[in-house]
Amino acid sequence: MLRDRELRDVRKPGNHGHVLLIGLLFFLLSLLFTYPIWTRPASMLNEVRDTALNTWILAWDAHAILNKPLELFNANIFFPQQRTLAFSENLLGSAIPVAPLNWWGEPVLAYNVVLFASFVLSGMATALWVRVISGSLFGGLVAGFIWAFAPVKFDHLAHLQLLTGQWIPFTLLAIALYFDSGQRRYAVAAGGLFGLQYLSGIYLGLMFLPFVLIYTGLLLVHHRAAGQVVAGRRLVGDAAVAVVVAAVLVVPISLPYMWVNEAEGFERGLRDVGGAQLQAYVSPSLLNKAPHMRLLAAAYYRSESNFFPGVLPWLLFIAGAVVLLPALVGQRWPGAAAVRVDATVGPRKGRELWVLRASIAASVLFGLLHVAGFLVAGWAGRPPVVEPLIALCQTIHPSLWLGVAATLAMWLWLRSRRALPTRAAHYAILGLMLLISYLLAFGPGVVGSGTDLGVGPFRVLHELVQPYRSMRAVGRFGLFWMLFFAAMVGFSVAAVRQLARTRLAAVGWRRVRVAAVALLAATLLFEYRVWPLPAVGVSPSESEVDVWLAEQPKHTSIVHTPLAPGGDVIRGNVRYMLGSTLHFLPLVNGYSGFVPSSWLALLRTRDLGDEFLDTLRRRFPVDYLIVHGSEYGDDFDRVLSRQLLADRRRLSLVKRLGDVLVFEVRRDLDSGLDMSRRFTGSQLRAASGVVFQARVAATSTARRPVLKVAWGGAPPEDLELGLDWRRFEVPVPEAGAFDPDGTATLSLNSGYVLDASVPGPEIGSSGRHLGVDLLIDAQGIGVLLAINDAWRDAMNNFGIQVYNLGRRGDRIRYQAMFPADGFQQGELIAFLDSVPETDVVALGIRYPEGLRVSPPVAAALRRLGASLRAGETVRRYALIGAPGLTPGTAAEHVGHGRADVLVGEAGHRRQVSLRHIRLIGRKPRE
Repeated sequence: MLRDRELRDVRKPGNHGHVLLIGLLFFLLSLLFTYPIWTRPASMLNEVRDTALNTWILAWDAHAILNKPLELFNANIFFPQQRTLAFSENLLGSAIPVAPLNWWGEPVLAYNVVLFASFVLSGMATALWVRVISGSLFGGLVAGFIWAFAPVKFDHLAHLQLLTGQWIPFTLLAIALYFDSGQRRYAVAAGGLFGLQYLSGIYLGLMFLPFVLIYTGLLLVHHRAAGQVVAGRRLVGDAAVAVVVAAVLVVPISLPYMWVNEAEGFERGLRDVGGAQLQAYVSPSLLNKAPHMRLLAAAYYRSESNFFPGVLPWLLFIAGAVVLLPALVGQRWPGAAAVRVDATVGPRKGRELWVLRASIAASVLFGLLHVAGFLVAGWAGRPPVVEPLIALCQTIHPSLWLGVAATLAMWLWLRSRRALPTRAAHYAILGLMLLISYLLAFGPGVVGSGTDLGVGPFRVLHELVQPYRSMRAVGRFGLFWMLFFAAMVGFSVAAVRQLARTRLAAVGWRRVRVAAVALLAATLLFEYRVWPLPAVGVSPSESEVDVWLAEQPKHTSIVHTPLAPGGDVIRGNVRYMLGSTLHFLPLVNGYSGFVPSSWLALLRTRDLGDEFLDTLRRRFPVDYLIVHGSEYGDDFDRVLSRQLLADRRRLSLVKRLGDVLVFEVRRDLDSGLDMSRRFTGSQLRAASGVVFQARVAATSTARRPVLKVAWGGAPPEDLELGLDWRRFEVPVPEAGAFDPDGTATLSLNSGYVLDASVPGPEIGSSGRHLGVDLLIDAQGIGVLLAINDAWRDAMNNFGIQVYNLGRRGDRIRYQAMFPADGFQQGELIAFLDSVPETDVVALGIRYPEGLRVSPPVAAALRRLGASLRAGETVRRYALIGAPGLTPGTAAEHVGHGRADVLVGEAGHRRQVSLRHIRLIGRKPRE
């Protein structure tokens, strides 16, 4: 394989010392940029919202790895919801190295170690990568500094998944070394490093995937043009090995996210996706202390996307472009060695060269006009004569000049008489990837200065690749813009250094170099200064109630109130989550990227009111209610605590810890399973017993999980249940147990919420057993309920869909569809009021912006057992109810998840919790 001289020198043994020096430099710089957090790393965080969430995630990962690795995604928040870790990032790639710190009870220290290491490793990785592809150590250091301490990163100090992007430049380094050397170990390293980046942050991993493919493909094109490509069969083999290594890390961690998304519908429409605007590229972080950075932030700051890298980096970028672009067009490079090319590549005609240069100039002009249109549009007091020019410039869609530039780059490599030098090829590739990241950051629509310019390229990813539909802040693609910009600045520094060295004598060059390095370092530190960082003190071990909870049985489930202390749902609940790192008991509270509908339903109630307590007992199998009295103000001891202590029907005081009261939640037997199934005499005579499966969804070890089973009026038999699925067989009753009409009724009752398993083949060698599914025929109303792919397809259309089902059969008697456009609520109300009391209603709502429930519609739904109230906003909602049910007792699903129900025997079935449908067909309370 052919290599440039500098690329060979990088891998000499003597350069290991450079790696250590680079690491030491970025270690010292990280101390400066993270001050004062590192002064109290075990008790200080940047803030208590997303930072605390990520601290909890790292601690949960360590706990699950040590105690129950197969239950990693069944985290202890949003109980009793399953796979709750998949509601946000899992951070497994960061959690494993610091797991010992969490095992020793230091979650805050573990988080700060990962935070600090992200700055050190990001700088090192970028410096090494740019050093290899540019041949300049100093250029690599400058690029590493810009990427490691980019102003935008300090807007995301709370988002550890975005800060731990150090494996991105490491992956690009491995890919570059593979094409340069042809050694398989670099292909294996590239696959492993990509997988490690995905494990450290799925958001960045998904965003990084297109750039991995583009970078690899363009390097392959370049090396093929230069005659330096690995043999085809070996190249395919190495690529397959890299893909397998990456897949081993990526696929297992992706499956829970796919399952959760399928079950809950955690997807975002294009209207929910936020992208960057052009103003983001002239705005730094609010934490930057330099005067000119503060002025820019005051004028252009956006909540997340602020990609201005500083004045000096832009000057270096422009200076390098002035030096390097002519060399790139002329296919030469400062200091590059001669490159042997394949003799089959023919000479280029003069006309083609002229067209090539003119097209490149046109693509650059398009880009400048596009940018100029936004900048001029933001000027106040501009003359009216420039308005047509602004409109013209802004309508030049970025995809146009991106496509031109990409096409011309390919033409340059494939039709040239001689290949580009390696460094020239890398510079061109970086420029192309810079443009792609710039466009993707706009999101589904390109917007600037309030002007919508049409469709953005991210829409393609959103429509074609399902994982990208879960993304919200697509403007974070700008982080890749910052990385490629930093790398191109490194090339610029190398080019300016080479130019100055050739123009100055040896003595003069040494003097200028020292002064230039000192000036450059001082200016970068001045522009990038963010220290001291904001910080707050945090100590989970100071929570007296969590210390007490750590002594309770491991399956004890809890809920903290108030649900939103101080009016802040997020801050309060992440503090509860931090406290749970002492015990990791099942916790109803939680905060994450997505939120289950059960938690939203509880939030809609008033803390400690009757509706709250009834919802808690009905939908959440909770053992302890923990009331933080100081959060309720002065009236707590005088009024509220007395009311709670007097409510002995629902609560029983267990412990008082200062201002914290711990109550045991008393659940009615009726809050669990209460159902019956009637069998005919002919059915029973053909069978020897009834077989079913059941388990307790959650319970405390202090309680005895029992399912009471009885035929007719006979005394019930107690069946011991557990947390795992168990098979039960109930013998067919004697003839005396039959009712006068020749039937017999099997009754099941438990104070615990059960999950039901869809029965498979009949159990027993004789084949004389009846399969009973506790879910499918719940309450004996004859309506089969599960997930229906057909209705899912129908619900892709916005509107309200209603089915009128016979209570004694599974046939649809009538169905109606009320579209979102031109919706007439009177028609819906009339339809609902016309349902006979013997029937069941299955209703689904899906609206793009949410439906505000009017009083008449709310009243009609509540007559069917709904809990919805007038004025609530619903985007997706499902109801299965019947006329006469008490409000709140029907099966309903509110929130982001899909609202899908199966009617009849056909369709796809899956395990669904009785928590959601156990009350269907219940008789109305007196």
